[in-house]
Amino acid sequence: MPIPSLRQAVLGSVPVGSTAATPGRPAQRRRWIRAPPWGHCRRGCRLRVSALTLVYRRQRRTRSCRQPRIACADVHLVCCPPGRRRPPWVRVVPFHRCRNCARWRNHRRAIRCKSGAVTKNARDRWPDARAAVHQAAQRFTALVRSCATPTRTMATKAWTVSDSTVHVLSIAMLYVSLVDPDADPVPVPGLDSALQRTNVDTVSSLNVLVLRHMTERDADVLCRDLSSAVDHLLRATAQTEPGSVVRWLGGASVTVAGLLAHLTNELFIHGWDIARATGQPWPMPEADAALFFDLFFLDMVRHDHGVLIDTGARQPAGRIAVAFRSAYTAQTTTVLEDGRLTVAPPGTAPDARITYRPARFNLMLFGRIGLLSAVLHRDVIIGGPRPWLLPGFLRVVHMPNS
Repeated sequence: MPIPSLRQAVLGSVPVGSTAATPGRPAQRRRWIRAPPWGHCRRGCRLRVSALTLVYRRQRRTRSCRQPRIACADVHLVCCPPGRRRPPWVRVVPFHRCRNCARWRNHRRAIRCKSGAVTKNARDRWPDARAAVHQAAQRFTALVRSCATPTRTMATKAWTVSDSTVHVLSIAMLYVSLVDPDADPVPVPGLDSALQRTNVDTVSSLNVLVLRHMTERDADVLCRDLSSAVDHLLRATAQTEPGSVVRWLGGASVTVAGLLAHLTNELFIHGWDIARATGQPWPMPEADAALFFDLFFLDMVRHDHGVLIDTGARQPAGRIAVAFRSAYTAQTTTVLEDGRLTVAPPGTAPDARITYRPARFNLMLFGRIGLLSAVLHRDVIIGGPRPWLLPGFLRVVHMPNS
């Protein structure tokens, strides 16, 4: 039988033929398998692709959860005897031509676990969090120093580059005072009482209060103070248990590892603002960006989120379970019910599912890019049995835009 072309094999236009007998086995008639129009991406998304995009790939029978890299050299055309839909060692996989797979392809193996909880806890990811905030602070200060006019260049609609640097510096100083009682507090009168009554919708008022009392706008002084504060934070937490809890905004309980993850995210978000204003590149490592949702947000929900989401927004009727997953975190389901957000036990069926790329997902959460843009660029993929419940969930559970 002649060897068919890829188009003939995939579209099923090759007539059924017979194969030569092998030693010890009788000859039997075989047919080429035709690929169905629907396929599942190896990241879990369900894609509608053309028949030419789907091919069959040989795969050894194994229980390992490793996903081998899919490349052109790995693709084989296979056949099976009549009466069997497909051999057990063959599965349908999409070629790496869809934008989702091409963008999400990476050399790092995804963190997986069967229970649905985070595979790596705060202690396991503690070195990653410390290294991430140190490197992000160095890159951020270098970016600010590269701006020729930081007091006049607008990073956002309301803040200049210097204002954004003061904001990040105030967060670093606050975290130093939380982990080191002997450190100097943030020079803002009434800050402690303002922190306790702050929620996600009143963070902007807190930022106005801080910027009003922190009047330094010289970029060199601000960068020097920011580097000093980050170094002080790393020294003060060198012997600290990363899972220990401190009180944060709105009476929320945040781990020490979560503080570093949140500061890293602040450096990424405001560095992205400054980079756009100055025309500079600003890459954000996905593994470092994933620390925000993994160590900060989820650990805060596990302990206590205080009054952060008590904004007076209309609560959705009933219970909503939303599963979050990415290539750098394990799938974790959160449940919103009666105004309280909790982490669901393993095996909870989600109403909606969000698959995301951490860096762009964080930009979407903080209002830097829109939800529609993130979905169209496949930075965020929304699925699940009841995805229409997601707007009600996000109406209550959201991040500040400043």
